[in-house]
Amino acid sequence: MMIPVLLAVLAGQAPATAPQTPTAVADTTFARLPARVLKDLERLASRTPLIALAAGGVAAAAAHPADARSVHSLANSTAVEHALDAGSVAGDGRVQSGAAAAVYAVGLAIGSRPTQELGTALLEAQAVEGILAQGLKYAAPRHRPDGGRYSFPSGHSSAAFATADVLLRLFGWKAGIPAYAGAAYIGASRMSERRHFLSDVVFGAAIGIAASRSAAHHAQTQSQAIPPRPPDVFYVPTPQPVVDAMLKMARVTDKDVVYDLGCGDGRIPITAALKYGARGVGIDIDPKRIEEATENAKAAGVADKVTFRTQDLFDSDIHDATVVTLYLLPSLNEKLMPKLKKELKPGTRVISHAFDMGATWPPDERGEADGKSYYLWIIR
Repeated sequence: MMIPVLLAVLAGQAPATAPQTPTAVADTTFARLPARVLKDLERLASRTPLIALAAGGVAAAAAHPADARSVHSLANSTAVEHALDAGSVAGDGRVQSGAAAAVYAVGLAIGSRPTQELGTALLEAQAVEGILAQGLKYAAPRHRPDGGRYSFPSGHSSAAFATADVLLRLFGWKAGIPAYAGAAYIGASRMSERRHFLSDVVFGAAIGIAASRSAAHHAQTQSQAIPPRPPDVFYVPTPQPVVDAMLKMARVTDKDVVYDLGCGDGRIPITAALKYGARGVGIDIDPKRIEEATENAKAAGVADKVTFRTQDLFDSDIHDATVVTLYLLPSLNEKLMPKLKKELKPGTRVISHAFDMGATWPPDERGEADGKSYYLWIIR
């Protein structure tokens, strides 16, 4: 179900595979959460959420003739009912919202901005789906299969699918498929307990997806509104033979998380993903470069392994990197040196194209490819 998937994401992927849809720094301050939720509610009228709600309405209408039959088949099987018992707890809106708040709190505690962004996205989606689902319950007080009130739509389903769709958006199908399967399990559990009809569950799922997508739209708009400062250097791409040689010297494997500070068109993290199966994060202050890099990752088929952020590399969170690549200037390398030594774990490899770190930090290795020099440091 969603909670185990969420824990797996946090343990293995959350910091390294930061949100894929927003390409810049999102507002994650808790004090502004109500204002962001209001904006998200407005965004329900935008294209993608409306499509989700319209499709959900059509699907719910199509499912309506099977309402009684589907409840009967699930509720009258003791084995199925017992197998689905956990869904009533896992899908509770308080559990889903509590998990979202816990993710956000973890992000604050460990200083991980990607984890904070995940927590914020989950909290906003839960708030929007809760408002919409509860409003519809009172507007259309349909009786439940067990005779209770407020059957339409299923709040458990809307909460579960909101979480599942956030995980899908931010981490791709590897997290999305099990999360969606968990949400479907929760929906089925509500029918086995005679708390909802099939059409309630179907439209609840649509509400959750629409809520997630409205939050995503707002987060992207909010982040892109932050004007970046001018880049420190002119963009000059690292030649591909040098990229290959740098990654080879860094001994990149599929266990690594490769951060490219000043990523340009994204070729270094993309190559690391394609050639070694590594996960990658590209940081660049120029939104045009980030847009280009994101498209290149999609074209290369590694969008599930590589993400790009419009950020100032001096302010970005890099503590999860195991490899950091650079192509800056000598003065910028030296300015960046304290951040690298402070934030990176021992054993992390730093490799720079063309420029070293000055006399105070000599490289551990150096090499040459395509007539270009590159340097390697190991954090100790």
